[in-house]
Amino acid sequence: MSINIGIIGAGKIVENSHLPVLKNIKEAEIKWIFDLDSNKTISLARAYKTEAVKREQLKDFIDKVDICLIALPVGARKDYIELCAEKKAAVYVEKPFARSLKEHYDYMSLFEPYKICIGYQRRFYKNVQDIKSIFNSGLFGRLKKIEYVQGFYDLKSGGVNNFKTDFQSKAGGVILESGIHGLDQILYITNANDIDLIDYKSIRMKGIDFDNIFKSVISADKHKIDVECKITRLESFGHYFKYFFENAIITQFDKPDSLINIQAENINFHLNENISKGSYAKDIDEAFYLIWNCFIENIKIKETVHFSASNSLLTSKWIELLNNYA
Repeated sequence: MSINIGIIGAGKIVENSHLPVLKNIKEAEIKWIFDLDSNKTISLARAYKTEAVKREQLKDFIDKVDICLIALPVGARKDYIELCAEKKAAVYVEKPFARSLKEHYDYMSLFEPYKICIGYQRRFYKNVQDIKSIFNSGLFGRLKKIEYVQGFYDLKSGGVNNFKTDFQSKAGGVILESGIHGLDQILYITNANDIDLIDYKSIRMKGIDFDNIFKSVISADKHKIDVECKITRLESFGHYFKYFFENAIITQFDKPDSLINIQAENINFHLNENISKGSYAKDIDEAFYLIWNCFIENIKIKETVHFSASNSLLTSKWIELLNNYA
């Protein structure tokens, strides 16, 4: 049984990740591509031997697919999500999904729960799955604190019309564009059921965040976990997480297959065994393959997945708390 897929948005994430992966999923048929930039649309459609769609044709072409990938900036996608809902097509929405809980719930309300998912593919990373397994096992006692650090010096904006510099109408800022993956990962690993923001300092220009330091508290499994984050484009100091358990400190870097460092009493070692159950990704392309394959399979049986919109509410809440505090 083939699953027909339409692509809305023809940016780098589509060109470099989604299309190559979808081409290698046996049951996936890429039926068409649409972008407001007609040159991008035509170029990618030719490369993947599919149809280039114009804006005025989109309504009719959505009728021909089971799933639409929506890979547009967060503030530019509302009309397309609503159009897909009207046509009863399922949607895979690239991150960030929403800037508030209301926006998140509004989109969710348009679809059956199994028909709307979010591109939080890092949940499939091997080291993320390993940390989650350690957390769930209680091997090192209770998790007390998490430090999340992401620092890459980069002031390139793509110009005044680029979405990275336009928060109000589209998207922008280092948290929405990249830091959100780490926030989502933390919530996923800890099985969080709530998040509160305690303190927040940010360097912003015209609503765009460049440097962020904030403290939060996660509620998970009847106890609290402190979270300290530094996410910036103004300094370079890498990208890593530290998990402070009662009996160990675990360091995890951002690559899917990077080794996990464990510091326990009088012991310091790297975890390189497979301790996760189920499917996991050792590279980025594999993560995209797994998230797409999982979504397609669950569409068939009408079941939600762990990256469904209904299972990702707290990520949008965290973003809303940060926006409101700023």
